[in-house]
Amino acid sequence: MKRIGLDKLPLSTAARLVCLDLSAVIYSMNFGRETAMHKTVLLTAGFLLLVASSARAQQTSGTVVAESYSSEEVIYQNGEISLAGTLTIPKGGGIRYPAALLISGPGPQDRDGNQGVFRLYKLIAEKLSANGVAVLRHDDRGVGKSSMPKTPTTYRDLINDSKAAVEYLRSRKEIYPDRIVLIGHSEGGTTATIIASEDSKIAAIALLAGAMVANFDQLLLEQTIYQLALQRPFNPQDREKYPQIARMVLTLIEEAKAGKPDSAVTDLREYMRQSLALNQAETFKRIRCPVLILQGERDAQVLAHHAVAAARALADAGNKQVSLRIFPNLSHTFTPSPLDQSVAAEKKSQISPEALETIQKWIAEVIIGDKGTSGRAMSAKVAGSIALTRFSAWSQTMIPATPCAFHDQTCPVLFARVFIIAAPRAIAATAPEPRSSSVACASKSANARPTPSARSGNGAAR
Repeated sequence: MKRIGLDKLPLSTAARLVCLDLSAVIYSMNFGRETAMHKTVLLTAGFLLLVASSARAQQTSGTVVAESYSSEEVIYQNGEISLAGTLTIPKGGGIRYPAALLISGPGPQDRDGNQGVFRLYKLIAEKLSANGVAVLRHDDRGVGKSSMPKTPTTYRDLINDSKAAVEYLRSRKEIYPDRIVLIGHSEGGTTATIIASEDSKIAAIALLAGAMVANFDQLLLEQTIYQLALQRPFNPQDREKYPQIARMVLTLIEEAKAGKPDSAVTDLREYMRQSLALNQAETFKRIRCPVLILQGERDAQVLAHHAVAAARALADAGNKQVSLRIFPNLSHTFTPSPLDQSVAAEKKSQISPEALETIQKWIAEVIIGDKGTSGRAMSAKVAGSIALTRFSAWSQTMIPATPCAFHDQTCPVLFARVFIIAAPRAIAATAPEPRSSSVACASKSANARPTPSARSGNGAAR
C-alpha cells in the first residue's frame, strides 16, 4: 500500500493534524580475623563518607547525564520476528533495577520515536535511566533493525511483540522481574492495558495520550470532525468533505467489518478487526496495579475527555491507584499545541519537561517506594544503594564474621547497627526489596487469563 503524505493533501496546517496516527497506521505494516573496635569505627566512618560523597556526585541539576547509565543494543524474538532495541541500565553494578518498557503508538515507529513524536521514547528512557530505572525500547517490526514480517500484521501480533519484550526484561539478571512498568503512548497505551490485564506480574502501567474506552472507529470520526470544526462550521454527515486519508481508513474499516480477508502483507483488515473487537471497559475491570494517565489538553488525536472517562472507568472498577494529569496546552506528543501562535518556533517540538518529570516521580513513588522523591534525591538514593551493596560484598571478604569482644554478636552485625544509627537520610533510604505479589497488576480471576492465541510466540532472548 502506498503511503499518502499529509503534506500532499489540500488541507490547512490544523487539518493536516487530523490523521497523524491514521497516516501512521496506513504505513505501519510496510514494517553488584578478628577485628579491634577502633577498626570497626574507622571503617564505618570511612564507608559513610564514601556513600555521602558518592551520593553528592550523582546529584545533578536535572540534566540527563549520560555517565549515569549505559546503553546496550539488544535483539529478542517473537516467533519469526527479530526485534532490535536499546536497553539503558543505570550504572553502578551489583544491584538489580526496576525496569520500564516503552510501547509505541500506531505506525512505523523506531525505538527513539523519530517518526512524528519528537524522540519522545528516547527522552523518557534517558530521564528514567538517569534516575535508577532500566528502560527497554525497540524498533517496531519492519522498522530499523527489526525484521520485516512475511504475513499481514495483526494487532495481536503487536501485543505479542511487547509481551516478548517483557519476557526479555525478565530474563535479564539486572532486572527485578516483578517490577516492570509498561509505558504506552497512544495506541501503545491500549496495548499496555491489555498486557496488564493478562499478566498479573506487571507492576504498573503509564498511559500517555493513550487512555481510552472508545474504539478505533469512534476515535477516527471524532478527531476528523473535531479538527475540521476548528477551521469552519462543519456538518458531521458531510463525509465528502472528510480528508482523503480519513475516507480511506473508513473504507478499510467497513471492509474489515464485512469480513474481507487480507491478501497482501501490507493489508490491515485483520488488524482493524481485532482492534474494533476490543472491549476496554471489560479490560479495565481486570487491572489492579497503579495506573498513571497523562494527557495533553489540546491533543487533537485523542481528545482530553477520553482520559477522564478512562480514569473514571478504572476507578469505578475498583482500582484505587489511578492518577490522572492533564497538561494545559500540550498536544498528542506532549509538545506545545501547534495552534498556539504564542509559542516560539524553537520550542514547538520540545517535549514537556514537566511530563517527563511526572513519569519519573510516579515510578519512584509506586515502584521504588519513594513518595514525593525528586530526580536528584532519587539519584542520591541509587548511589547510596550501590555503595551499600559494594560495601556489603567487601565486608564479607575483609572482615570475617568472628565474635567481637565489644558485642555479643559478630562484627558485621555491629557494622549494621552503627550504620543504621549514623547513616544520613539519603543512605538509609536504599533501594527496597522487590515488592510482594500484592502489587500484581491484573486480577487473578479465571477470566483474566490470556487464551493460548493471546500468548507470545517465543519470548526467548537471543
